[in-house]
Amino acid sequence: MPRDRKSLLIVLDAARFDETSAAFDASRLGLLRDSARPTLIAPSCWTAPSVTSMLTGRFPSEHGRQWPLGGPYPPVPTIADLLELAGGSFLMLSGNNLCAPPLLPLREDQVHRPHAGRRLGVAFGRTFRGLDYGSREILRRVQRMAAKGTLPDLLVLHLQEAHHPYLPPPHGFAPGKCLRYATGHAGYYLRCAQRAWEFAARADEAAWADARRRYSECVRYVVGIAEGVLRAYQRAGVMEETLAIITADHGEHLGEHGLADHQGSLHEELLHCPCALIAPPLRAGRAVRGQFQHTDLLRTICGWHDLPTGDCGSAWPALDLLDEAHSGGHRYAFAEWLAWGEEQLCTLQRRNPSYDFAPLDRHLVAVRTVRWKLIRGSDGNEMLFGLRSDPRESRNIATHEPAVLRELGAALEEWLAVVRAERRPEQRTGASPVIEARLRELGYV
Repeated sequence: MPRDRKSLLIVLDAARFDETSAAFDASRLGLLRDSARPTLIAPSCWTAPSVTSMLTGRFPSEHGRQWPLGGPYPPVPTIADLLELAGGSFLMLSGNNLCAPPLLPLREDQVHRPHAGRRLGVAFGRTFRGLDYGSREILRRVQRMAAKGTLPDLLVLHLQEAHHPYLPPPHGFAPGKCLRYATGHAGYYLRCAQRAWEFAARADEAAWADARRRYSECVRYVVGIAEGVLRAYQRAGVMEETLAIITADHGEHLGEHGLADHQGSLHEELLHCPCALIAPPLRAGRAVRGQFQHTDLLRTICGWHDLPTGDCGSAWPALDLLDEAHSGGHRYAFAEWLAWGEEQLCTLQRRNPSYDFAPLDRHLVAVRTVRWKLIRGSDGNEMLFGLRSDPRESRNIATHEPAVLRELGAALEEWLAVVRAERRPEQRTGASPVIEARLRELGYV
């Protein structure tokens, strides 16, 4: 393992492809503006499964971090374990209280959360400490580590400011903006109408337009934090030997398909993630052809550090994004959503009484090529979309393209047979008390 090499993985929570790619293009930091941009597809539509896939190289059916929460989870090795075995170092800094043990397969000493243990929710624990979800404090910690020369071999950052309710953090000392930010978060937790799904049930186009504007501001804010992290690495003189990946765990619905938030769907708004890839072997602005997945990130980082993956990673083949031989990517990309358990669904319905969750109470699997996508539900419904002619996935053409439907269906069945070969029986139980508390802080239950 080369001791002078470092990796940086920045995960922007709920960052949509279009808005985030535009923020990359508008960056004042040439390093980010000229980064390579692979097509990266999330294996799931919310944080816990997707981040765990990044850490383990496995699909959600393999690592088990899906609804219903609470385990027991199958033991799975992570990139942190591989680094530790090779004498390397790992650290994750997260503004999301859900991104921590026991839900993630990491130890407590491997994760630092600026607002860990705060039970009063975002409105108090996060709002009044740094006036954001923790990203400013995370940036300051990275800057201190860079100045002291104590950056770990792999640093993972999870930045949450683009999350609902889309309140752009105030800049500088502006009492009026700070007060609006604080009261806005308090309203999100105290008023039912401010919940994501309840908002979707009541919002008109003007309300959605305002939400999209605020969301874009949040994305620009969090991309600015990522710029600050990259500058810290530059000032430390380590950027020339650093692999940096800036991506999202999933995207976000902003009214498309009548949906909100980032669960219950496998549409492009959630699965097609932004991705900026920065590494010395890559020429500025190089396009990385084809599509890749979060499950490929472990192999890419291991390849950069010359780490053997051993039995770490999916039973389904993974690719190295830096390997020119694999620049064509995967022919098929896959995703899955295991629906909420009965208890979680009842809680969601109670907190969002105007939204009908019944149509979303089904498991989903999907297979995607650069041209087509098939989404299959446990209710027997199949939706086929032509991504080039219908990027918004507004027309189901399953009956018009039987040959494509058969091809994608066969690929999906083959993948399911591989990743679910050793799957444990589903446990339709509630989450553990620790996970329940963190979910309440984030507004999921």
